[in-house]
Amino acid sequence: MQIADNFSKNAPLPLKGGGTTSPETSAQLRRMRQRYRFIHLRRSFRFWWYRILIVLIGTLVATQLGPLLLSYPKEIIGGAAALVLIFWAIRRLEFGLILFALCATAISPKALSLKSVDIYPAHILVFLLLFVILAQMAFRVREYTLPSFWTIWPQLGLIAMAIISEIMIQVTWIQLVPHHLNTTPLIYSQVLGIIMYCFPLMTIIITTACVSINERLIEGVQRAFLIAGALAALVIGFEFKRIGADIYTFRYTEPVIIYMSLRALAQLMGLAAIIAYVRLLTAKSRKEFLLCAVLLVMYLASVYFTLENSWWVEVAVAFVVITLVYSRRLALTLGVLCLPLLPLLKGELAKLQSVKSADAYRLIIWQDSLRLWEKRPILGVGPGNFWPYDQVFTQLPFLLRNFNNTGLGVAHNGTLQILGELGPLGVVFFYSFVAVVVYTAFRIYRRSKAPEERDDRRLALICIGLVLGSIAGDFFSGSFFLPPRQIGSFQDLPQVLSTWIMFGCLFYKDKIWRKAQQTLKFNDAQPELG
Repeated sequence: MQIADNFSKNAPLPLKGGGTTSPETSAQLRRMRQRYRFIHLRRSFRFWWYRILIVLIGTLVATQLGPLLLSYPKEIIGGAAALVLIFWAIRRLEFGLILFALCATAISPKALSLKSVDIYPAHILVFLLLFVILAQMAFRVREYTLPSFWTIWPQLGLIAMAIISEIMIQVTWIQLVPHHLNTTPLIYSQVLGIIMYCFPLMTIIITTACVSINERLIEGVQRAFLIAGALAALVIGFEFKRIGADIYTFRYTEPVIIYMSLRALAQLMGLAAIIAYVRLLTAKSRKEFLLCAVLLVMYLASVYFTLENSWWVEVAVAFVVITLVYSRRLALTLGVLCLPLLPLLKGELAKLQSVKSADAYRLIIWQDSLRLWEKRPILGVGPGNFWPYDQVFTQLPFLLRNFNNTGLGVAHNGTLQILGELGPLGVVFFYSFVAVVVYTAFRIYRRSKAPEERDDRRLALICIGLVLGSIAGDFFSGSFFLPPRQIGSFQDLPQVLSTWIMFGCLFYKDKIWRKAQQTLKFNDAQPELG
């Protein structure tokens, strides 16, 4: 970049017809030279300051960490790459959203550990991107589109209920319940639980703000999930064949592949399968149809191999709902074709019941959740307190009561988890959000009839299937919308943020429609005012 400096050194030109300049003209030209000299200095500073800062930081880091490169190559190289990615995520928020979407999947490794809390890149990017967006809005650097209040009020209600419930449980604490979790003071889990309730709203705000820069990011996010899902499907297929496992032993033989848990992989491929199925139904060319069909088969096979049957339920319900909304005739045809497969399905379910014998305790776990809720039926026990209360009042067999070994201490049901933490009003806010998503998606789908609005129809179908499928799967797992609010579940938070990114894209489309309606009403009212 070349910065012009045309006025700082030039002498004043003589007046027309010869002679010299008057004192007033000379003073005016002197002030102009000073002004342009200041402009030149300011532009030079804006252009060079961060480049010089990067060179200085790079030199300092190289001198300090260079000797450690041979001892800790992964940490040093990974940290350097992370700094570069974070810099571009801040400088280009469009890139930041795509990076955030990829980090919200199973392919993103752990960044660091703070005592018993695992921190992932998605955790860091949420706060970083939100800070950049709010700072730019505060200093009027850029205007962003934020979600409408009518789409996020249930999330605001959940956050308010989390704070109120946490305050009240401190006043009405049951003496039998300890104030620590193992050796960790319970206050850490309580604060972390409230923060976890804020993550969905922060994700929605980040998504709507970034998409307002470029609407093509909605398509970019979907493609990012499809690519990440394809990579995960290849990894699962290769590992499944390498160890020679079958569908009934793979989940227990390989609960973690490299650094990716099967649960996180199932979450990613369930979302990718929903996106691929919608694009398959709405494909505009044979090439796109065949590509989506191949990807869909890969995703479904990989979800099947994981034996994560809660995600089987999510995908099945999502496909049924999407097909019904798209075409009732197609849904009826596929239903008739699937009737001969019912005996095969019954046999597979019988085999699963014999393999997953631990699921027989799910009813006892649900009863424990209701028993815990009865202790504080109005406001619940608050975020972060479900585990210690459940540890005291559980009726599980004695060998299963050590939650550190069994991984229990949660409701294994999203509704019961919220009921135990926030009480009935928290459940009302939770299902209100589901209703808001379904209503918003249906409204966008019904008004997007033109061919050029095909992407809006796709987005609406994806969100309808995703939210209703997740509700069905959440009935058996409790980790589809938000993992249990406690320290041990914080590492599972990134995998559900991909769902909230899709909802953020939907709410952006809704906000654009609301703005258009307000502008139309204002223009219609102008002649009357005149």
